[in-house]
Amino acid sequence: FFVQINTTSSSASACNFDGMIVFSQPLSLHEDDGKYPVAHLQQVAYEMTIDRINSPYRCGVVVDGKRYGVALATYGDNSSKEMVESIAQSLTSTNSTGFLLGPYSSGLTKMMSPLVNDAKRLFVAAGSTQTPVFEGNEYVFGTLGPSQEKLEAAIKLWPV
Repeated sequence: FFVQINTTSSSASACNFDGMIVFSQPLSLHEDDGKYPVAHLQQVAYEMTIDRINSPYRCGVVVDGKRYGVALATYGDNSSKEMVESIAQSLTSTNSTGFLLGPYSSGLTKMMSPLVNDAKRLFVAAGSTQTPVFEGNEYVFGTLGPSQEKLEAAIKLWPV
């Protein structure tokens, strides 16, 4: 797998971290990947968030009285369901990754959510809206409303 790791901003050197909390994700990293345009925006948003969390203003997060920096390990998925599945199997087969972020798109995320849920890993599917990604998966969370609700809202707004 191609791995891109963003650990801290250069200004975070002023912080004294007790350790790092690593979030891992498959994501379309290359311009020729089908999901790249939106996946790239997702990646930039995560990097901006990590830079802010690890900045001298915040100096990471405090968990049980210890200060941790946040890191993001991104694995290139080539916008491929098979690659997402392979990355998910690899990430859930070790204890080194406790927190996972989903790839962009419901179709790719749907391949990953049951594997991550079965491994009892916290999984945020920020780029997914399909109900099957979340249904019956108690460790899978989203940030967007279900696509079914969007359709129902649109139908209610349609003039009769």
